[in-house]
Amino acid sequence: MPAPRSRYRQPRQLDAAGFQPEIGSFGLYLSAGGKAAKTVRTYTEAVAWFAAAHLLKQAGRTRWEQAGKHDVQQWMVWLLGRYSAAYASNQFRALQQFLKGLAAEEEIPDPMAGLRPPHVPDKPVPVFTGEDLSRLERACAGRSF
Repeated sequence: MPAPRSRYRQPRQLDAAGFQPEIGSFGLYLSAGGKAAKTVRTYTEAVAWFAAAHLLKQAGRTRWEQAGKHDVQQWMVWLLGRYSAAYASNQFRALQQFLKGLAAEEEIPDPMAGLRPPHVPDKPVPVFTGEDLSRLERACAGRSF
């Protein structure tokens, strides 16, 4: 019998290699700014995932200075092909915060300057119709199940 799956999300095992010092510094910056632990984890994991999965493995980059707009765009296309637009947009914003800060600190060009996050379509909230409410009221009438 297989072991039961944990209902808690397992952290990604990411090897961002030479990119890790700046990611760690970003996490410290967010923590010192009073960001929630979940926000810090989400943002630093997003950046580490981009570095490990795209910059290192796909693009062969080894330094942040080598990352360009096309890298970010290719990453977003990959995310949008596998995940929701809302998730890709969150990943975009985490990466944007990191790269904007890195560009200012290291005095390098910001590869995300001028890029826009993926469009997240509105997801209408379902509402009960008058008929639905009438059926619900009839179903709840009486004193028994």
